[in-house]
Amino acid sequence: MSRENSDIRYNLSELPAWEPKPHSAGVGAPPLGKVWWSGKGAPPKIGDRVDVAMNGFGPGTVRGYFVEWGWLGIYVEVDNPPEWYVKQLAQDGARRPANREGLPMIFGAELREVKA
Repeated sequence: MSRENSDIRYNLSELPAWEPKPHSAGVGAPPLGKVWWSGKGAPPKIGDRVDVAMNGFGPGTVRGYFVEWGWLGIYVEVDNPPEWYVKQLAQDGARRPANREGLPMIFGAELREVKA
C-alpha cells in the first residue's frame, strides 16, 4: 500500500491525531497515523465557536470532524446559513453521504478565529 493522501473519513466524533501544516505548503502525505490541519493553532473542539471566513458562512459551532485526502476538517453548524447554501442543500442534500446533517464542511484555513 502506497503512502498517498488517500485518507478519507466522515462523521467523526473524536479529533484524530493531527499535525499542523499550512494549506499553502503543498502536497505530501502526513506522518503515519496523523492528518494535516491547515488552521492557525490547534483544531477546535466539538462545541467550540468558530467564525468561518469562506462563502459568507460566518459564526457557528463545531459539531464534528472529517478527513479528506489526509486533511482534517470540521462540520460547522452556522448560526445563519447563507440563502444560496439553504437552496443548494434542499436540492441535493440527500446525495451527501459525507455530511448526513447538511452542515458545512470547513478546513482550518477557512476559519477566521476559534472561540472555546
